[in-house]
Amino acid sequence: MNDVAKLIWHCRRGMRELDLLLVSYREKFYTTANAIEQQTFVQLLDLPDDLIYDYLFGEKQPDTIEMTFLINKIKMI
Repeated sequence: MNDVAKLIWHCRRGMRELDLLLVSYREKFYTTANAIEQQTFVQLLDLPDDLIYDYLFGEKQPDTIEMTFLINKIKMI
């Protein structure tokens, strides 16, 4: 499995809300994002589903500026 296929597979979380946002980000923005944003997206995908959900729909804020920027970008989808 190549890197793109792994990334596509990793975007599918089993929670419809997360699937829609993460897959949409990957399709619309990932390939044109700079290396830091791409790395941050991969790091986001390594987080537990409940934490990603809290970042996107809850009150939790990420610890880094890069993750905050990415979360805000995904929320705008």
